[in-house]
Amino acid sequence: MEGKLATQFAKKPALYWIGIGKTDFLYKANEEYRKLLDKKGHRYEYYENEDGHIWKNWRIYLTEFTPRLFR
Repeated sequence: MEGKLATQFAKKPALYWIGIGKTDFLYKANEEYRKLLDKKGHRYEYYENEDGHIWKNWRIYLTEFTPRLFR
């Protein structure tokens, strides 16, 4: 995974965005992933809400994420 991260961040992404719900079954893995990003000094934007791994969140995430693409 660290090799993939090095490749991704070598390209200097303008935006690296992560969104997840607190009750998502992937929350713990996401927490570990963010710790790795922090340890490596990779910058990212993070959005967290109360819900789980549900379709409603995709709408929320797109509403939060999409405007950042055009800054």
